[in-house]
Amino acid sequence: MSEPTGERVPVHRRTIEIEAFEDGEDLEVVGRIRDVRPWAEGLPYATLHDMTLTVRVDDEMVITGVSASMAKHPHTECPRITGAFEQMVGLSVARGYNRAIRDRLGGVNGCAHMTQLALALGPAVIQCRVSRNGRRAVAVGDTSQGAGKFGRNSCHLWEEDGVIESKLALGWRPAMFGDYPAKPLEELIPLFDENG
Repeated sequence: MSEPTGERVPVHRRTIEIEAFEDGEDLEVVGRIRDVRPWAEGLPYATLHDMTLTVRVDDEMVITGVSASMAKHPHTECPRITGAFEQMVGLSVARGYNRAIRDRLGGVNGCAHMTQLALALGPAVIQCRVSRNGRRAVAVGDTSQGAGKFGRNSCHLWEEDGVIESKLALGWRPAMFGDYPAKPLEELIPLFDENG
């Protein structure tokens, strides 16, 4: 199949944006999901969904507050479900989060788009906390703390006793040797080897 000449215009574009803000020891995390039809630019139905979900997360990684809103939605009745997202209060984003979201807000218990946003918020909240801790560490000149218990077994590099834990055990810290990506473990070992 050949492409038409000129600019390629998508039939659909979904974006999810997540920002986190410090509020004392808590984080306020704002997620936004947008569905647009670029081919319909300028028409009233070009933006199908523009929805926001804001959660407040305490230092124990428990959601203590939720606010859901829909700026753009395809049906008048859509916003009737926003109150259901208050069921997120009390959930831990560190354990069992995805299952709890699906149980409480999946299918007819929620909105497919807002529920997708809620699912995206869980891992983002953990990353936001890591970023917040990193900013605090840089401010005091101590980058010895990394993702810690929230990183362990979250990916192939964070496997228990794996690559990242081995780097940390050597004495490596984020940004120690400049920008990311960090040097591979095999290059770090001689740098920290007292005999090397």
